[in-house]
Amino acid sequence: MPEVTDFQSHREAAQRRMQRRRDAAFLFGVDYISDLPVRPLSLRLWLILDAMGSVFATGKFPSSGDDIGSEIRRFLWAVSVDFSHDKKERTAFIRRVDKLDAMAVLVDIRDYLDRAFADSPYNQGCRKSVPHASVAAEVVDHFATQYGWTPDVTLNLPLAQLWQLRNCIASRTQKQPVFANREVDQSARDWLKAQGN
Repeated sequence: MPEVTDFQSHREAAQRRMQRRRDAAFLFGVDYISDLPVRPLSLRLWLILDAMGSVFATGKFPSSGDDIGSEIRRFLWAVSVDFSHDKKERTAFIRRVDKLDAMAVLVDIRDYLDRAFADSPYNQGCRKSVPHASVAAEVVDHFATQYGWTPDVTLNLPLAQLWQLRNCIASRTQKQPVFANREVDQSARDWLKAQGN
């Protein structure tokens, strides 16, 4: 029986981590990547990153590590609370970024994105037919229908909040909604791996 108890305590710890992450999404108006203040990732900001071809949005990383520095700079400037169209401000910001440890920044960017999408119902294979609208339009329509929100409200809300609110709607409107619990699922995989399974 100790294995079951150990698994349960492992699972409960993952649930506590998940709840802290979910609560934190509603507490702070600023996030951080390597001590740089950044805006929480919103649907609008995600669309901007995708439109500018950021490898962190497209997943199309360069074959050599040579270009990753410029990708880090572009990404951090786009999400920075200091973002502006002023070239001098951008140059000063880039100097600060260049002093950071690139590997640590990459880990922080991954964590930033993971937190934003942890409760997301969307993945690349979720659509079974040719889409009739962008995912952004579907999300905006969903919240306009449910809460009466304007597009700007939905587009600017942090994704970590948006996905949780979507889950609340699903729990209220669907008979048997299915939710992603990535921390709990990963915890179970880690525990099984540690057991040699």
